[in-house]
Amino acid sequence: MLLSHHPSYKLFRWNTIHGIDYPIADLPEQQRLTDLETQMDKGNHKSALQPEAIEHVTKAMHSNISLGYTIPITLDGIRHLKEAVVYLIGLQHQLTINENGAIIPKKRISHDLSNKQDLKRSINQRVDKHQLSSVLYGYALLPTWTSDDGHEIGALLTRLPFGSSPAPANFSVASDIICDLAPSNDLTQCEKSDPNKLSSPLQHLIPETKLLPTNIPFSEALEAQCLIT
Repeated sequence: MLLSHHPSYKLFRWNTIHGIDYPIADLPEQQRLTDLETQMDKGNHKSALQPEAIEHVTKAMHSNISLGYTIPITLDGIRHLKEAVVYLIGLQHQLTINENGAIIPKKRISHDLSNKQDLKRSINQRVDKHQLSSVLYGYALLPTWTSDDGHEIGALLTRLPFGSSPAPANFSVASDIICDLAPSNDLTQCEKSDPNKLSSPLQHLIPETKLLPTNIPFSEALEAQCLIT
Protein backbone atom coordinates (compact mmCIF):
# COMPACT_ATOMS: atom_id res chain seq x y z
CA MET A 1 0.00 0.00 0.00
CA LEU A 2 1.42 3.34 -1.07
CA LEU A 3 0.27 5.08 2.10
CA SER A 4 2.19 2.70 4.37
CA HIS A 5 5.51 3.90 2.93
CA HIS A 6 4.94 7.49 4.00
CA PRO A 7 7.16 8.52 6.97
CA SER A 8 4.13 9.85 8.88
CA TYR A 9 1.96 6.78 8.24
CA LYS A 10 2.42 5.10 11.64
CA LEU A 11 1.45 8.23 13.55
CA PHE A 12 -1.40 8.96 11.13
CA ARG A 13 -2.74 5.42 11.60
CA TRP A 14 -2.49 5.68 15.39
CA ASN A 15 -4.27 9.05 15.44
CA THR A 16 -7.02 7.73 13.18
CA ILE A 17 -7.68 4.59 15.24
CA HIS A 18 -6.98 5.72 18.80
CA GLY A 19 -7.34 9.49 18.64
CA ILE A 20 -4.71 12.12 19.31
CA ASP A 21 -2.76 12.02 22.56
CA TYR A 22 -1.46 15.10 24.30
CA PRO A 23 2.12 14.45 25.53
CA ILE A 24 1.43 16.37 28.70
CA ALA A 25 2.93 16.40 32.19
CA ASP A 26 0.47 15.23 34.83
CA LEU A 27 -0.76 17.45 37.61
CA PRO A 28 -1.07 16.16 41.17
CA GLU A 29 -4.64 14.84 41.45
CA GLN A 30 -5.72 17.27 44.17
CA GLN A 31 -4.33 20.19 42.17
CA ARG A 32 -6.19 18.98 39.07
CA LEU A 33 -9.47 18.79 40.98
CA THR A 34 -8.95 22.26 42.43
CA ASP A 35 -8.17 23.73 39.00
CA LEU A 36 -11.18 21.93 37.54
CA GLU A 37 -13.59 23.60 39.96
CA THR A 38 -11.86 26.97 39.58
CA GLN A 39 -12.19 26.88 35.81
CA MET A 40 -15.83 25.84 35.90
CA ASP A 41 -16.61 28.64 38.36
CA LYS A 42 -14.79 31.13 36.15
CA GLY A 43 -16.87 30.37 33.04
CA ASN A 44 -16.15 31.62 29.54
CA HIS A 45 -13.20 33.83 28.63
CA LYS A 46 -14.03 37.53 28.81
CA SER A 47 -13.77 37.80 25.01
CA ALA A 48 -16.84 35.53 24.76
CA LEU A 49 -18.83 37.38 27.41
CA GLN A 50 -19.28 40.68 25.59
CA PRO A 51 -22.92 41.27 24.57
CA GLU A 52 -22.06 41.26 20.85
CA ALA A 53 -19.96 38.10 21.27
CA ILE A 54 -22.59 35.93 22.96
CA GLU A 55 -24.65 35.65 19.76
CA HIS A 56 -21.65 34.49 17.72
CA VAL A 57 -20.48 31.99 20.35
CA THR A 58 -23.98 30.54 20.74
CA LYS A 59 -24.42 30.17 16.98
CA ALA A 60 -21.01 28.53 16.59
CA MET A 61 -21.62 26.10 19.45
CA HIS A 62 -25.01 25.08 18.03
CA SER A 63 -23.34 24.49 14.66
CA ASN A 64 -20.50 22.45 16.19
CA ILE A 65 -22.97 20.26 18.07
CA SER A 66 -25.13 19.63 15.00
CA LEU A 67 -22.04 18.71 12.94
CA GLY A 68 -20.75 16.33 15.60
CA TYR A 69 -17.67 18.42 16.45
CA THR A 70 -18.86 18.97 20.02
CA ILE A 71 -20.67 16.72 22.49
CA PRO A 72 -22.52 18.62 25.24
CA ILE A 73 -22.11 17.32 28.78
CA THR A 74 -23.30 18.49 32.19
CA LEU A 75 -20.86 20.05 34.62
CA ASP A 76 -21.45 17.17 37.01
CA GLY A 77 -20.60 14.82 34.17
CA ILE A 78 -17.25 16.58 33.74
CA ARG A 79 -16.43 15.92 37.39
CA HIS A 80 -16.84 12.18 36.80
CA LEU A 81 -14.50 12.06 33.78
CA LYS A 82 -11.09 10.62 34.56
CA GLU A 83 -8.27 13.20 34.40
CA ALA A 84 -10.59 15.86 32.96
CA VAL A 85 -9.25 19.39 32.50
CA VAL A 86 -11.42 22.39 31.63
CA TYR A 87 -10.30 25.28 29.46
CA LEU A 88 -12.14 28.49 28.66
CA ILE A 89 -13.92 29.30 25.41
CA GLY A 90 -13.13 32.66 23.86
CA LEU A 91 -13.90 34.53 20.65
CA GLN A 92 -11.13 35.42 18.20
CA HIS A 93 -11.56 38.25 15.70
CA GLN A 94 -10.08 37.41 12.30
CA LEU A 95 -10.39 38.35 8.64
CA THR A 96 -11.54 36.26 5.70
CA ILE A 97 -12.81 36.86 2.16
CA ASN A 98 -16.27 36.52 0.67
CA GLU A 99 -17.25 35.03 -2.68
CA ASN A 100 -16.19 38.26 -4.39
CA GLY A 101 -12.74 38.31 -2.82
CA ALA A 102 -13.52 41.22 -0.53
CA ILE A 103 -11.99 41.13 2.95
CA ILE A 104 -14.62 40.79 5.65
CA PRO A 105 -14.43 40.27 9.44
CA LYS A 106 -14.75 36.76 10.82
CA LYS A 107 -15.29 35.63 14.38
CA ARG A 108 -14.04 32.22 15.46
CA ILE A 109 -14.25 30.31 18.71
CA SER A 110 -10.88 29.96 20.39
CA HIS A 111 -9.72 27.94 23.37
CA ASP A 112 -7.61 29.44 26.13
CA LEU A 113 -5.14 26.62 26.70
CA SER A 114 -2.59 29.10 28.07
CA ASN A 115 -4.78 29.90 31.06
CA LYS A 116 -2.87 29.66 34.39
CA GLN A 117 0.34 30.44 32.54
CA ASP A 118 1.52 32.57 35.46
CA LEU A 119 1.32 29.47 37.67
CA LYS A 120 3.17 27.26 35.15
CA ARG A 121 0.12 24.99 34.99
CA SER A 122 -1.41 25.87 31.63
CA ILE A 123 -2.11 23.00 29.25
CA ASN A 124 0.17 24.42 26.56
CA GLN A 125 3.02 24.85 29.06
CA ARG A 126 2.76 21.24 30.19
CA VAL A 127 2.97 19.83 26.66
CA ASP A 128 6.30 18.14 25.89
CA LYS A 129 6.99 19.74 22.52
CA HIS A 130 9.91 17.37 21.91
CA GLN A 131 7.36 14.59 21.44
CA LEU A 132 5.47 16.47 18.74
CA SER A 133 6.14 15.85 15.08
CA SER A 134 7.64 18.65 13.02
CA VAL A 135 5.26 21.04 11.31
CA LEU A 136 5.50 22.12 7.70
CA TYR A 137 3.74 25.32 6.98
CA GLY A 138 -3.91 11.20 28.26
CA TYR A 139 -5.99 14.21 29.27
CA ALA A 140 -9.59 14.92 28.31
CA LEU A 141 -9.66 18.63 27.43
CA LEU A 142 -13.07 20.16 28.01
CA PRO A 143 -14.28 23.69 27.29
CA THR A 144 -17.27 25.05 29.17
CA TRP A 145 -19.96 27.11 27.53
CA THR A 146 -22.88 29.15 28.82
CA SER A 147 -25.83 28.44 26.51
CA ASP A 148 -28.30 31.04 25.30
CA ASP A 149 -30.81 30.01 27.97
CA GLY A 150 -28.30 30.75 30.72
CA HIS A 151 -27.36 27.16 31.57
CA GLU A 152 -23.68 26.37 31.75
CA ILE A 153 -22.69 23.06 30.16
CA GLY A 154 -19.48 21.34 29.16
CA ALA A 155 -18.40 20.58 25.61
CA LEU A 156 -16.45 17.48 24.60
CA LEU A 157 -14.58 18.28 21.39
CA THR A 158 -14.21 15.61 18.72
CA ARG A 159 -11.58 17.63 16.87
CA LEU A 160 -8.42 19.53 17.78
CA PRO A 161 -9.12 22.79 19.63
CA PHE A 162 -8.02 26.11 18.19
CA GLY A 163 -5.22 27.28 20.47
CA SER A 164 -3.54 24.05 21.60
CA SER A 165 0.20 23.44 21.14
CA PRO A 166 -0.16 19.88 19.71
CA ALA A 167 -2.81 20.90 17.17
CA PRO A 168 -0.54 22.20 14.35
CA ALA A 169 1.79 19.19 14.56
CA ASN A 170 -1.01 16.63 14.48
CA PHE A 171 -2.89 18.47 11.74
CA SER A 172 0.32 18.51 9.73
CA VAL A 173 0.59 14.72 9.99
CA ALA A 174 -2.62 14.38 7.96
CA SER A 175 -2.14 17.36 5.64
CA ASP A 176 1.42 16.35 4.70
CA ILE A 177 0.25 12.88 3.68
CA ILE A 178 -2.58 14.33 1.61
CA CYS A 179 -0.24 16.73 -0.17
CA ASP A 180 2.41 14.09 -0.78
CA LEU A 181 -0.03 11.48 -2.09
CA ALA A 182 -2.40 13.85 -3.87
CA PRO A 183 -3.18 13.28 -7.57
CA SER A 184 -0.54 15.84 -8.52
CA ASN A 185 2.22 13.91 -6.75
CA ASP A 186 2.88 10.26 -5.85
CA LEU A 187 -0.39 8.77 -7.09
CA THR A 188 0.06 10.06 -10.62
CA GLN A 189 3.60 8.67 -10.68
CA CYS A 190 2.51 5.20 -9.54
CA GLU A 191 2.09 2.91 -12.55
CA LYS A 192 -0.22 0.57 -10.62
CA SER A 193 -2.61 3.35 -9.67
CA ASP A 194 -5.84 3.16 -11.68
CA PRO A 195 -8.48 5.70 -10.60
CA ASN A 196 -11.14 3.61 -12.33
CA LYS A 197 -10.40 0.63 -10.08
CA LEU A 198 -9.09 2.27 -6.92
CA SER A 199 -11.32 5.07 -5.74
CA SER A 200 -12.99 6.28 -2.59
CA PRO A 201 -16.39 4.72 -1.76
CA LEU A 202 -17.55 8.28 -1.10
CA GLN A 203 -16.44 9.57 -4.48
CA HIS A 204 -19.97 9.50 -5.87
CA LEU A 205 -20.99 12.05 -3.24
CA ILE A 206 -18.64 14.69 -4.66
CA PRO A 207 -20.68 17.02 -6.89
CA GLU A 208 -19.64 17.50 -10.48
CA THR A 209 -17.53 20.51 -11.35
CA LYS A 210 -19.57 23.51 -12.46
CA LEU A 211 -17.65 25.66 -14.90
CA LEU A 212 -18.50 29.30 -15.48
CA PRO A 213 -19.27 30.40 -19.05
CA THR A 214 -16.12 31.21 -21.00
CA ASN A 215 -17.46 34.66 -21.92
CA ILE A 216 -17.29 35.89 -18.31
CA PRO A 217 -14.23 38.17 -18.05
CA PHE A 218 -11.78 38.12 -15.17
CA SER A 219 -12.38 40.78 -12.54
CA GLU A 220 -9.76 43.34 -11.72
CA ALA A 221 -7.45 42.09 -8.98
CA LEU A 222 -7.80 43.69 -5.57
CA GLU A 223 -4.91 45.46 -3.91
CA ALA A 224 -2.64 43.04 -2.04
CA GLN A 225 -2.81 43.10 1.74
CA CYS A 226 0.90 42.36 2.10
CA LEU A 227 4.07 43.67 0.53
CA ILE A 228 5.59 41.20 -1.93
CA THR A 229 9.31 41.67 -2.56
